Amino acid sequence: MGEGLQLWRVELGSPYARVMRSELGAAVDRRLAGLIIARLRRSWPLLKLVPASWIVPIVAPSARRLRRSLSRGAAGVTVCAGAVIVLIILRRASPGSEHAPLDQAGTLPRGSSVQWSVAALTARFDDL
Repeated sequence: MGEGLQLWRVELGSPYARVMRSELGAAVDRRLAGLIIARLRRSWPLLKLVPASWIVPIVAPSARRLRRSLSRGAAGVTVCAGAVIVLIILRRASPGSEHAPLDQAGTLPRGSSVQWSVAALTARFDDL
C-alpha cells in the first residue's frame, strides 16, 4: 500500500478499534433494549407506570444476547448467500456446462434461450 493509505489504517488490536467496537455494540444494545421495553410495555400496560431506567438493567442482558444472536444469524445468512453465488458462477463458468453463456468459439450455444447474440448487443450499444 502507498504511504497515504497507511495513515488511515487502524490495527484491530488498537485502543481505537476496541473503543469503537464496544461503543457500537453498546449503541446497538441500547436500541434493542429500548425496543424490548416498548414491546413489554405494549404487552403489559402496567409497566408504563415503571420508569424505563428501572427496566433497562433487567433487560440489558437479553438485549446483549439478542444482538449476538442477530449478528451470528446475519453472518450465517451472508456466508450461505455468498456460497450459493459462488456455486452459480462456477457452474455457469464451467466449459461443459449447458448453462455456460458462450461456447469455446465465443458464440451462443444452440437452443439457447438468449434472444440476442453478442454482435447484436454491440450493435445496439453503438447506436446509442
